[in-house]
Amino acid sequence: MALACLFLSIFITPEILIWLGPMKRSLLSDIETVRKVALFEVKILKIICFIFAILLGFFGIFWRKINNLSIINRINNHQFFYDEIYEEKMGAANHSLFLIVLISLTGLLYMAVAEQLFTVNQLKFINMEDGVIENMTAVFFLGAGILSVLLCVLNSRHLRPVIVFSLFSLLFFIMVGEEINWGQRIFNYATPDFIKPYHLRKEMNIHNAFGYIADHLFVAAVFVYGFILPVLARVTLFWRKVFDYLELPIASMGLAIGFFFISMLQSWTVCRFLDPPPGFRIEELRELLTAIAFCVLMYESLIRFRQKNCIS
Repeated sequence: MALACLFLSIFITPEILIWLGPMKRSLLSDIETVRKVALFEVKILKIICFIFAILLGFFGIFWRKINNLSIINRINNHQFFYDEIYEEKMGAANHSLFLIVLISLTGLLYMAVAEQLFTVNQLKFINMEDGVIENMTAVFFLGAGILSVLLCVLNSRHLRPVIVFSLFSLLFFIMVGEEINWGQRIFNYATPDFIKPYHLRKEMNIHNAFGYIADHLFVAAVFVYGFILPVLARVTLFWRKVFDYLELPIASMGLAIGFFFISMLQSWTVCRFLDPPPGFRIEELRELLTAIAFCVLMYESLIRFRQKNCIS
């Protein structure tokens, strides 16, 4: 793993990313700010890979000493929640995967046939800013936020899950605000002057500001949290104990596969095979599916809570 990270730190270049597809639009953008931010992100990615390579090598060399630390012993001795019925529900071929795949395929089918089924005005109503897709995204993030608040209440006797689900609820409510531009068009107020120079669309949100850096970080974070961490928990007992010890809600393998599929819904993958209808952006579909996936994650956490309390 350390060698893989070192390899990536050396060989990831803007030219390679343009050739493969990721970040191609940003790296070749006509907007100078977007290009500069994309180049900066590539440099940061190389640095992160190098740091991970050093850390993994360090852990590999000194693991015996590290393994004797009190916190590591506490994690190794931690008895994580296990139940056969729950484990079966959280497997790879579960309802979560079926739901995400079904909705994703529906979205792709819409891309393929929308122009034949809907008028131009109807397409604008569905696809454009503050349209059906964007508003549905806000609704599902709101649903995820409500479920996380409910999980805070249900876990109120334990500090760690309260902190974790409080942070998730805050994140989800921020995402709701971002999706509706913090009510800018609802309450009809102007974008503050101090934001305009840094914002590509002159709107009241963060994810379209500073060359889309917040948007790119969110996409990366969704991939890591939604796919990488569940895989680690699945293949490594230590990491499963770490996540359980921290009370982090980790996606089932089925949902993790769904998160991976969602993360691959990019313009450089989908638009090679499908032409989007007028006004449609694949990013909006990906955000909607991400909101749905987080709703499912909170629902899985609710199932885990109920199953855990039934056993105890």
